Amino acid sequence: MYLKLGHINIWPSRELVNETMPQDFKPKYPTTKVIIDCTEIRCEMPSSLLLNSELFSSYKHHTTLKASVGISPKGFLTFIGLLYTDSISDREIVEQSGFLNIPFSNGDSAMADKGFTSLYSVIVQVKVTLKRAVVGD
Repeated sequence: MYLKLGHINIWPSRELVNETMPQDFKPKYPTTKVIIDCTEIRCEMPSSLLLNSELFSSYKHHTTLKASVGISPKGFLTFIGLLYTDSISDREIVEQSGFLNIPFSNGDSAMADKGFTSLYSVIVQVKVTLKRAVVGD
């Protein structure tokens, strides 16, 4: 599906993000353009022991593939990266996914959980502020 639809630009404009941003979200995070995370998708166990070891997730206790995804503050899917084996780190996934090549405007910020703190220096290089999401904030 990614190979067929991956070239379609689903990255929203700043204006569209502002128009659709939930009212409760605006006062605390007005510059947030995207919320990024990496997710694991369960997959069938391959017969190859080598491939099985590359796909096995100690976190999920099953074979999985990982991808980076981004959503707008409203919850619209705005970024989908390629799938990778579980042996790759979240930082590597984001760096290789093309997320850092997306055209951000000055003042835009990306929101992520505390697991993305190692990406801070990389994201700052593309002039985007990384804000940490705090549960219950």
